[in-house]
Amino acid sequence: MLSDTAIWLIALGFFLPLHYLGPLAVLHLSGRESPELRRRRTRTLLIDCTLTIVLAFPLAVWLFGKSPRYAGLLFLSMLIWPYAHLALARIGNR
Repeated sequence: MLSDTAIWLIALGFFLPLHYLGPLAVLHLSGRESPELRRRRTRTLLIDCTLTIVLAFPLAVWLFGKSPRYAGLLFLSMLIWPYAHLALARIGNR
């Protein structure tokens, strides 16, 4: 039987690629930004993804013990935030 720590590390291993690569793929495949603007947005997305992981993942682990449903909702909101930030940045530049 795996310990709780091992389970959370496996979950993080599956979650991190989704969290980082998805928004970066959207940025690089769907925009017509200049290379300089794309570099700045890439940097911003990486910072956003890292901050949401650092802040929300420990909270989700803590919440899972109390209410797995809220922990799942927190995971989904962590996935949505970088996409929302990218969309707001693109709307702001129009």
